[in-house]
Amino acid sequence: MLFRTLRFALLSLIILFSKLSISQNTDKVLQHKKDSLYKIIFAKSFDNKTKAKALDILNEIHISFDEKTYNEVDRLISDKRATIIDKINLHRIKGKALLAQSELLKAEIELKKAYDFYKSNEKKVDKNKSIEEKIDKRFFEDLSDALEQLDKKNEALKISLEAKDIFELEKDFVNLGNIHLRLGNIYIEQLKKDESIKHFQDALELGKKINNFKLQGESIKGLALATGYQVPLDDPNKFFETSILLMEKALAIFDSIQEPYLINDTKCWLASGYDEIGKHDEAEVLFKDAMKYFGNSDFKTDYYYVSIDYGFHFLWRGKYQKAIERCTEAKSYFIEKGIREWTIRACNCLYESAKGNQDYKLALQYFEEFTLQKDSLLNEKNIEELTAQKKDFEFEKQKQTIALENAMKMEQEKTFQKYLGIGI
Repeated sequence: MLFRTLRFALLSLIILFSKLSISQNTDKVLQHKKDSLYKIIFAKSFDNKTKAKALDILNEIHISFDEKTYNEVDRLISDKRATIIDKINLHRIKGKALLAQSELLKAEIELKKAYDFYKSNEKKVDKNKSIEEKIDKRFFEDLSDALEQLDKKNEALKISLEAKDIFELEKDFVNLGNIHLRLGNIYIEQLKKDESIKHFQDALELGKKINNFKLQGESIKGLALATGYQVPLDDPNKFFETSILLMEKALAIFDSIQEPYLINDTKCWLASGYDEIGKHDEAEVLFKDAMKYFGNSDFKTDYYYVSIDYGFHFLWRGKYQKAIERCTEAKSYFIEKGIREWTIRACNCLYESAKGNQDYKLALQYFEEFTLQKDSLLNEKNIEELTAQKKDFEFEKQKQTIALENAMKMEQEKTFQKYLGIGI
C-alpha cells in the first residue's frame, strides 16, 4: 500500500512538472526539481516508460544531462524490453539534451536514429495505441534545428516540410504549429520574408485555435524578427518600432504563463531592439536579467549568446573594454563548440571594440580572425552546396541507369517468352 502511494505521488509529480514551468529564478528550485526527477530516473521501482517521461521533463525544464543520466538513457535504449516506440522516443530525448548543450554532431546522430527508426518501422507501429505509447514526433523539429545549426539548411528545410505534411494529415496541431515556427526561422535565415511571415502567422492561428499561449508567444516573437525584412529603405526605424511592439507583446504572454526560459530569451531580443532606438538604460536592465538567469542555468550556450549581444550593447555605450571582456570568453566557447556563425559575431564585436579603444594593432588582429572565420564558413557552405548538387546528379544518373537496365530486362523477358511460346 505504501509503495502504491509513493508511486502515485511521484507520478503526480511528473504530471505537475509537465504542466508547470519553473518559477522565476533560483538554483534551489531547480535543484529540488532535479532531485525529485532523479528519484524516478534512477530508482529500480519505476518502469522504463515512467523513467523516460522523467528524462523528457529534464529537457522541458532546461536541466542538462550529466554523464550518469546519459548512461541511463543508453541503458534504457539497449533494454531487451524496449519497443520500437521506446527506442524512437529515447533517441529523441538524448538528441534533444545534446542539442541543448550544443553538442550538435552528437545530437544529429541521435535524432537521425529516431528518424530512421520511425521511417523503417512506420507501418508496423500500432496507431491505435493510447497517447502515452505513441511516437513522440518532436524529433522532426529537433533534427531540423540541429541540421540548421550545422549549416545544413537544405536538409533542415526538407525534414521540416516532410513533418508539416505528416502533422497536417494527422491533425496534430501542436507539432504542426512548432514546425511552422521552425520553417519561419529557416526562411528568416534564407532572407525569404514572405515565406517566413506566412509560417509564423500560420503558427499563430494554430496557437489561437488550440488555446496554446506558448505557441502564440513564440509566433509573435517570430513575426517581430521577420518584420525586419519588410523595412522600406526610406524608413529604417520602422522595423524597430514594429518589432519592439511585437516583442513586448510576446514577452507579456510568456510572463503571464511564467515561462522563465522564454521570458529571458525574449528579453535579449528586446534589449537589442531598445539599443537600436537609443533606449540603452532599458536595454541594460533586460540584459542584466538575462545574464543572471542564463548564468545560473545548466545551459552555457545560451549564456554566451547573451554575452555577445551584451558586448554589442556596451559598444553602443562606448564601453569598449567591457565589450571586449564579454565577447572574448564567448568567442573561445564558440570556437570549442564549432559554432562558426557566433564565432564570427564575437570576432566582429571584438574588432569594433578594439577600434573604438583606438588599439588598431589589436583591431587588425581581430579583423584578420573575423575574415578567416567568415571565409571558412563561406567555403563550407559552397562545399555543402556542391556536395548536394553532386548527390542530386549521381542520384539522377543512377535512376536513369536502373531504368535502362529494367527496360533491357523487360525486353529480354519478352523475347524469352516469345521463343518459349514458339518452342511449346
